[in-house]
This record gives sequence, structure tokens and C-alpha cells, in this order.
Amino acid sequence: MRALAGLAALAGCYAPHYAGGSPCSADQPCPSGLTCSAEHSCEAIDASVGIGSDGMAMPGCIGSGLGVDVCFSSPLPQVLDVSSSLAIDTDSDPLCAPGGPSCVIAASAVTITGGATLSATGARPLVIASASTIEVDGAIDVASHRAPAAVGAGADPVGCVSGTISVAPVGGAGGSFGSQGGAGGAFSLDGIPGPKAAPAVIATTVRGGCPGGAGGDTGGAGGHGGGAVYLLAARSISITGTIDASGEGGTGGAAEGAGGGGGAGGLIGLDAPIVTTGPGAEVYANGGGGGAAPESKETANGADPTSPTTAAAGGKASDAATGGDGAFGTTDAIDGGAGELGGGAGGGGGAGAIRVFPPQALAGAVSPPPS
Repeated sequence: MRALAGLAALAGCYAPHYAGGSPCSADQPCPSGLTCSAEHSCEAIDASVGIGSDGMAMPGCIGSGLGVDVCFSSPLPQVLDVSSSLAIDTDSDPLCAPGGPSCVIAASAVTITGGATLSATGARPLVIASASTIEVDGAIDVASHRAPAAVGAGADPVGCVSGTISVAPVGGAGGSFGSQGGAGGAFSLDGIPGPKAAPAVIATTVRGGCPGGAGGDTGGAGGHGGGAVYLLAARSISITGTIDASGEGGTGGAAEGAGGGGGAGGLIGLDAPIVTTGPGAEVYANGGGGGAAPESKETANGADPTSPTTAAAGGKASDAATGGDGAFGTTDAIDGGAGELGGGAGGGGGAGAIRVFPPQALAGAVSPPPS
């Protein structure tokens, strides 16, 4: 059910604002009693932004933890009730507010019921804002997947460093974001080391994870990074289902070809006075497995993450250098294995990032730990 189908006609009821940087940020919070404004300056909390008797936000603004806030005015937008699976293209879906670096969808309340999945692809990250509550009993999927093929919303942003593709058959490095990807495997026959992954970065804006590097000498492609989703609610966010922003596994090399690195996990942002995750909740942005480097015609791709508590396995083949496992939890990505005739395997993708504003402890399976 798409109860927000008429939202485009209510575009004047809310407006996203994007902060330009200042003395405070998600990683440099303001002192108690102050809030980081849309301009990233510490200011007194706006008393005009409150909760009315109906449990919905009074006219005002919410968010700004990751450099974007949403300002409501009367009348409030309609309810977003996702009771059957809904796919959003963040570049063109009419639910998105026009313009801006993110697809911003605002509603008076947001519910994703059990059995339903809200998935998002496209170049722009997904931002969902509620004037009251957000309840995720179903699933939100902004991960990148090998099968069926999908690139998560906001994945592979401009500025990612995936390493130079080598003319030697060395493995591609894993993508990096919240943690560093694994190094590409060496071509041990000639003693050529594989490339190192880019350093990890701190998530201060709404953006996805970086892709893995391609295997050298026309090797396998690197996996796409995971996408990004930022949930904002004036009252509370409750998650009893799944949110997945993981990276894709790297492609295994063809005959005597190096493996591609796994994609890094993306971003999950949660911004509300009260954020709760039930004991069965799964919230994860893990890295994809690196692709193998077989010496024969056998090809072995790295796995996509399917759980917050286990690593996405690197590709394996009977005569291959094994791809590195992707990062999960507090476990780092694994380097790709070294190979001879088949070259090196791809490194595993680094973990993404989970940011909670204000900082709150989360139950259930959450990977990586909120930062």
C-alpha cells in the first residue's frame, strides 16, 4: 500500500535543509542543552519544535545529525504505510522532494509492516522523515546485491578511492568506509604485492560505501559499496525488523584472472529522541567478500552479506587463491590470498557505519557497532 501517493501535491508541507559545515557536527556534538543547528552551530533548543497532543511534530525542524534536517509546516504530509513491498528509484521517484543531494520523503507517520520491504536504488541516498514515529517491522534494503543485481541508493559516491587497476594480475583491494577494506592478493609468481585499501573515514554526511577495486590485468570487477538510509523522527524510531545497507561481493577472475575486491558497507543513520531495536532486529552494513582468482575456467565470486553476525565469505575455488572475507561487527576485512598462475584474489570489503542521534544503546544484532 502506498498511502503517500499524493505527497507530491503536498510539497509545501515540508522542506529538507542541508547544512554547510560549522563548529559542531555528528562527531563534535554540542554540550548538553544545546543542539547542532542546520548551519552546524551550537544553538539553544528551539522550543517551537515539539510534540502536539496527537503525537505529531508541531511545525518546526527535525534532524541535522548528518548534515540534513527536515522542516514541517501545516498541514502535515500524509502517512507512509508500506504494507506491501515498495521499490524506490531515488533519482526519479515522485515521492522524493525535488532537488537536493538526497531523496527526502517526509510523512506524518511511517510504518513498514512485517513481510513488506522498502528497497531503494539510485545515485541519491534515501532520507525518510516522520513528524511523529517510524516503525520498521518489515525491512528497509539499500544494500548492493549480486543476484538479483541491485546497487543501493547512494552507493559508490564521488570521491571514493578504489586504487589503480594494475597491469599485473594482483587482486583488487576491498572498498573502505567505516573500516578499511582488505588488501588485494599478491601475484606471487613474480613477487608483485597487491594494492592496499583506502583508509577508513568518519561518516558525517549521508553517503554510501565505496566499491572494491577491480582485479588487475582484466580481472574480476569490484563489488559495489552499500547504499545509505537516514531515518528522522520527531518522536521515536522502533525497529523490530531488518535494515540492510551492506556492500556487494567482488567478482571472481576468469581463467588465470585476478579477483575483484568486495564493496564496503554503507550507512544507516537513526535520528530521534527515542530509538529502540527489538531483540529480533537486524541492522547491518557489512562488507562484501572478495572474489577468488582461479587458475582454470572456474570462477568464484565473493558472497554478499546476508546476516549481521557472520562474514560474507570470500570466493573459493578448487585451484584458486581465496578471496578475503568482508568485515562485520568489530571483525576487520580479510586480505585476498596470493596466487601464481591465476594471480591474486580480492580483499574483503570494509564495514559501513551506523550513526545514532542522540547516542543510544541498541539491542538486537547491530553491525558494525554504532559510532
